[in-house]
Amino acid sequence: MSLLNVESLRVSYRTRRGRLEALSNVSLSVGEGEVMGVVGESGSGKSTLGLTVIRLLPGNAVIESGSVRFNGVDFLRLPEEEVRKMRGRVISMVFQDPYASLNPVMKIGEHFAELFLEHGAASSEEEALREAGEILERMGVPRERLNDYPHQLSGGQRQRVAIGLALALKPRLVIADEITTALDALVEAQIVELLKEVKASYRTSMLFITHNMGLVAEIADRVTVMYAGEVVESGRVDEVIRDPMHPYTKALLSSVPRIGGPKDVKPIPGEPPDMHNPPPGCRFHPRCPFATGNCRVEEPVLKGIGDRYVACHLW
Repeated sequence: MSLLNVESLRVSYRTRRGRLEALSNVSLSVGEGEVMGVVGESGSGKSTLGLTVIRLLPGNAVIESGSVRFNGVDFLRLPEEEVRKMRGRVISMVFQDPYASLNPVMKIGEHFAELFLEHGAASSEEEALREAGEILERMGVPRERLNDYPHQLSGGQRQRVAIGLALALKPRLVIADEITTALDALVEAQIVELLKEVKASYRTSMLFITHNMGLVAEIADRVTVMYAGEVVESGRVDEVIRDPMHPYTKALLSSVPRIGGPKDVKPIPGEPPDMHNPPPGCRFHPRCPFATGNCRVEEPVLKGIGDRYVACHLW
């Protein structure tokens, strides 16, 4: 059985313009020790998916239907107090901006001490700080940084600290939401190497959310491609990259520059739809070079083809 099973999840936001549909009938699973990449453009629903899984949606969000089963238990039905106790210990999240999880008036060591003591993982602050120092060093940050405030660290160091905090209690699932987006290329490469080491040593399952298919290829075992709040394709990373089935997946891959590849990068024409009023039929049809009349009126169903899943009338 998979560690995480998301089934038929539908989430919307209440806005001044009315209902905005963020997720529509989204389903995916993550196995023990597996890294599932979730990729798509901005506005595809990736971050909403991660926030729903860990139950940190903003107040204007509405979970309309579906389930998020963690180890067989529907996480969405648990009392908030029980969920709060599970965050950090069983499931944790790393955000794009580490300041979202670091208190600017607390030293790095205080962050770890609070986490360990709150969850009963250390009997004293001294023990918590000793363990925190070991974690920092595994993350590639000198333990002396425990005495620093977040603003005294570089962006890459802050992200390493955030990853260390997420892994500190050895949770079974970590959600990583666009954690390299704000970093320069060199630091991004270092964080990716760190995540590879984490994958090998911790055997923690991961939901790796990104807009960068290249990063997914480096770290993920499987990938789910999202567009306009829907899953359009999923499968093993190597198979999806080698032989993409959905036109959107093909377009995403064609838009990624590659060393030694074609010089002309092909941007995806058009813009993602307005999710206050998504188009009928396949939501990608206004931008799809293969769209037919049927694509404009009938919404494709996600269907299994071998070990792959695709939502496209071409299949």
